[in-house]
Amino acid sequence: MKNDNISRDTKEKFINRVIELSSTNKELNKKSIKVINDIFLEGKGNKFTGEFIKLDNYFYVLKK
Repeated sequence: MKNDNISRDTKEKFINRVIELSSTNKELNKKSIKVINDIFLEGKGNKFTGEFIKLDNYFYVLKK
C-alpha cells in the first residue's frame, strides 16, 4: 500500500474488499477497520506503524 503508483481509489477498493471478505471474522471489529483506513488511505501513522502491524499479524498467526 506504500506504492505511489497505486491510486487512492484502488487502495480504497482493495481495503473495502478485504473488509467485505472478512466480515464474518469476529476478531476484526470497527476499530480495526478505522485504523486500517487511517493508515493506508489517510497516511496517518508513524515510523513504528508498519512494525506494529507486522507484530500484530505475527500474534494472530500464533493464535491459530
